[in-house]
Order: sequence, then structure tokens, then C-alpha cells
Amino acid sequence: MREALHERAHLLHNAPHLAQPLAFVMPAYQWWEAPFYGVGLKMYDVLAGRDGLGSTEFLSRQQTLQCLPGVQPRGLLAGVKYWDGQFDDARVALALARTAAAQGALLVNHCAATELIHEAGKIAGVVSMDRETGRTCALRARCVINATGVWVDDLRQKDGEATGRPVRPMVAPSQGVHLVVDRVFSRRPCAAGAQDGGSPGAVCRAMAGQGDSGHHGYAAP
Repeated sequence: MREALHERAHLLHNAPHLAQPLAFVMPAYQWWEAPFYGVGLKMYDVLAGRDGLGSTEFLSRQQTLQCLPGVQPRGLLAGVKYWDGQFDDARVALALARTAAAQGALLVNHCAATELIHEAGKIAGVVSMDRETGRTCALRARCVINATGVWVDDLRQKDGEATGRPVRPMVAPSQGVHLVVDRVFSRRPCAAGAQDGGSPGAVCRAMAGQGDSGHHGYAAP
């Protein structure tokens, strides 16, 4: 978590045109929710340290309604406001690719790393398959970086099978659903966050999307 918060700070500093701070408000309908989430988010602030975007605040019922005028007022007791980041993931990916190309990197799209090449017990490259033609080729390299996101364990497993070393998964993938609604539902600069009571462990987030709001993309880690 601490590493992710530092990376968030780097992105906000290096690409302010693609990322910006965003306030989230967690509405509380049970007496325990505000202190429970508030304490947890205060710990989030501590982990961020100097890279924090703002202090977590406890809000009254009226303040919560001012930040989230579309929230259900019946039974609302209070709220908790905290700060996170929002970025345009597609534009960030393109910016990284263009920067890499400008620095001499060869960019290849629609190619999957299907196997690892091992020599003398060390990784010496990858076997890549063109998803459009089905052709494969061996790419040798002094260093191979596994930056495959939620698929990181697939390559780690292949490495473990080749070297005979057991591999424990590092990542537990999660699934989310994005719903796009009219801006009339949220005219405030705050985003809403809430625990989904019907799905244990699930969190709902509502934030301003692409359009006349001036914000677009997804929330940063």
C-alpha cells in the first residue's frame, strides 16, 4: 500500500494533465460506520506520509449532503471525506509508450509472452506469439521484466515449472463493473464511496466521468 501511494504521488507530479486529486465521501447510515471507516482512512493518511493529498475529515449529516446532494438522505447520520487520485489510464498508457519509443524502445502490440527462455538456470528471453497471425518468435534479452498486471502469476508459474521451484501466487484478481449515468446525478466535485451491504467485501464508487465535469478516467491506487 505504501509503495502504491508513493507511485500515485509520482504520477500526479509527472503527469498533472492526466491525473488529479479527487475527494471521496463515504456516507454513514449506521452508528459504527463513520468511526470504523474514519480510523481506517486515517491510517491510509499515515501510510501516505508526505505524499498525502489531504487529511481525512469527519463530516456531519449536513456537510455530507452538501458534498453529495444526490445521496439518500433517509437514515443518513454522517460521512467521512478522504482524498485519493484519479487518472486517465488509456492516455497514461499511450504517454508511457510514446516516451519509451522516444528513448529507443521497440514497441510491439498484440503479442503475448507465451514462454520463458531459460539458459543455465536463468531467464534469457521470452517466446512471443503474434495474436493476429499466430506466428511465434524467440526474443532474447539480458533482462526480462514481468509487468503483466493481473497476469503476473502466469509467467511466474512458467518460471517455476522450468526451474523446479514452487511458486506462490502474488495477486488475487478482482472484478468490477462500470456504470455510466448522466451528469445530473452528480454535480459536485466530490466522488461517493460506500460499502456494498449486499456483497461482503465489495465497495461502490461513484465519480465524475468524461464530459463537461473536467474529470475523466478511473481512480488511481
